[in-house]
Amino acid sequence: MALVAGSYERFIWGFSLKTLTSPSATGASPSETLTLAPLFSYPAHTGPVRCVAAAPRAGLVASGGADDSVRLYDLPSAADLGPLLDPSAAVSALAFYSRGPVPRNLLAACDDGSLHIYDADGFALLSTLRAFPRHEAAEALAVHPSGRVALAVGRAGALAMLNLVRGRRSFACRLEHPASAIAYAEDRDGGDRFVMAAENKVSVHDSVDARVIHDMDCGKKVLAMAPAKLHIMTSERRHSLHLYVCIHQLRCSMWPCIRVGSFTLEARTDVLLLGICPAARSPHALRVPMQLV
Repeated sequence: MALVAGSYERFIWGFSLKTLTSPSATGASPSETLTLAPLFSYPAHTGPVRCVAAAPRAGLVASGGADDSVRLYDLPSAADLGPLLDPSAAVSALAFYSRGPVPRNLLAACDDGSLHIYDADGFALLSTLRAFPRHEAAEALAVHPSGRVALAVGRAGALAMLNLVRGRRSFACRLEHPASAIAYAEDRDGGDRFVMAAENKVSVHDSVDARVIHDMDCGKKVLAMAPAKLHIMTSERRHSLHLYVCIHQLRCSMWPCIRVGSFTLEARTDVLLLGICPAARSPHALRVPMQLV
């Protein structure tokens, strides 16, 4: 597994997550610890790095910057593959759509409300559509597992559904509070629900009519979240991580969520992005001696 982090100082770093096994002095089973080994470091953009997205099974990473560009990286060779210069404003959100191990599309949302759709084979620009008005920047982006639609939330409180097949916005509304993160739930129903963080709440919604299925009050403003199968991890102010277990009950279509763990970070900084390793049986919180953005 690899970890990629961008900074306000325009650099991007890549790390490899390795498991170290050390023998036990008492004859018990060996203990395992996780460590980060540097892979690469690049002065990626001429401005702050605003967002990062990955297609992990293909070893492909993209970063978006305040310099109106997207840059691509190959993790196996630790190589910078070059920029995409089509965006006309700072790139605020990125998302890959993959079918199996092969990435099919890359979506890039910008501060001018536009969304650029690229073919992942050669990264040719397929289409540009308007997700929000020009005065509203995109805050977060999520692609449905089918690749047919995407959801985007704006910095001023808008929610938009984008039809990626026809290349147009199919639905838009105003939220009660601006959302800071959005993602489709990794449940067995295949994208029938999405998760959204706004202020101090994380809510689970039905993908058909956006009705609220369940609300979780985290107590403090949620900066980031990472849904996985039956789990949602959230990052809040004052350097804390919380882990929730979601129990899906098919007959009553409810998602009761129970907080099962909390973690306090040693680094005195707020976590703005979270990721959960899909191969892991349970989420792992990593302590990294740097600020992640």
